[in-house]
Amino acid sequence: MLPKSKAASLRDRNIALTKKDIRESVTPDQMIIQALYSYDELTKIAHNLAGRIRGWFSLTNPELEHRISDNRAFVEQVLEKETKSAMGARFSDPDMKQLKELAKSCLSIFQEQEKLIIYIDTLMKRHMPNVFVLVGGKLGARLLSMAGSSKKLARMPASTIQLLGAEKALFRHLINKKVKPPKHGVLHEHPLVQKADRNRRGKIARTLADKLAIAAKVDYFGGKFMGDKLLKMIR
Repeated sequence: MLPKSKAASLRDRNIALTKKDIRESVTPDQMIIQALYSYDELTKIAHNLAGRIRGWFSLTNPELEHRISDNRAFVEQVLEKETKSAMGARFSDPDMKQLKELAKSCLSIFQEQEKLIIYIDTLMKRHMPNVFVLVGGKLGARLLSMAGSSKKLARMPASTIQLLGAEKALFRHLINKKVKPPKHGVLHEHPLVQKADRNRRGKIARTLADKLAIAAKVDYFGGKFMGDKLLKMIR
């Protein structure tokens, strides 16, 4: 049996080592993924809150509600708009004050989203520069979150990267061969895929996934930056 002093010393060393392991287990991947999840949550909140503001403000100014489709632009207009000449009901000053306070809260959520995007871009440029050049910060973070880690993304074949986010569609195809297989998953958010003709989107997504597979490997294994060269191969 160890003396009490040695046992206490061993216990302290084990605790210190455990704390060190916990600190070192937090990776840039986790920071990026958590930031993306926070962005997604704010998106849901902003969407629901903007919808409530639309419904409330339409009681006094129904014409504006139909004129502006973008939620942020609508909220900004609520904060600036005078309702005296609108065709709806006249709101009292306390009513309008309360609605504008809600609009300010909603606008602050949109602003927090912008800050998170800047934060994600910064982390992606530092941690996954080649992937960032190819698809940008938010889409790169989306691919990272779906893969689970930069290590798993680096080990994925291009065909798997191409279909990240399309798992349900792929599953339907596997069950019923009459259902066409998906051509892409979240890569449909990339401007090159969105702007392409529908019959060319699959080919562009496949080419993009090929370069992403290379970029993810270079980023994870610490190779030289080659994102600009990979991007030229796609365009």
